[in-house]
Amino acid sequence: MIVIINHEREESEKYCDLLNSKGIESKISNSEPVICSSDKILITDCNDIDKLIRKFQLLNLFSLLKMIKKPIIGIGLGAAIMHEKIQTIDKTGLGYFPGAVKVISHLDPKENVRLNMISNKNTLADLDNIKFKISKLITVTTDNDLVADYEFKGANYPAVIKRGKNAGVLLDVAGSGENGVQLLRGIISN
Repeated sequence: MIVIINHEREESEKYCDLLNSKGIESKISNSEPVICSSDKILITDCNDIDKLIRKFQLLNLFSLLKMIKKPIIGIGLGAAIMHEKIQTIDKTGLGYFPGAVKVISHLDPKENVRLNMISNKNTLADLDNIKFKISKLITVTTDNDLVADYEFKGANYPAVIKRGKNAGVLLDVAGSGENGVQLLRGIISN
């Protein structure tokens, strides 16, 4: 079972409904026993990374997530807080990915981009050149764990980061329809 950390109700419910409709058992919770009994943990996107960090600290989720030995999947800004440092707000992240992350801008309306797989040995290779939506431009200071990127207005941006059993997706997964579901399913199954 996948536990979706409840930090922004609407976003959490969107992902819970999406996963359950595709036969992937999931539930929303901030409860330590529920999180600890899960198979994997999902941190969804949000609009305000500073608010996300404050809520995690208030609920003691930062400490729990740093200690837990479960696979964690972050989406959008949920993936951003998995880095060592968040330059945008000069705060420390969870430290699952080395280096720093910076949110450059929020895009409205969302843009379409094509995924570019960095490694042909990865299990997401069938998603190469498929269109996805982006809602934020996010950069990272190290690309050692980069699985896929995309080009937007002449610059490359990270799309999927994976280190060990943890993964971060810097795309709008829920807004990308079946392509987003296929990507999320591929990440969850690994």
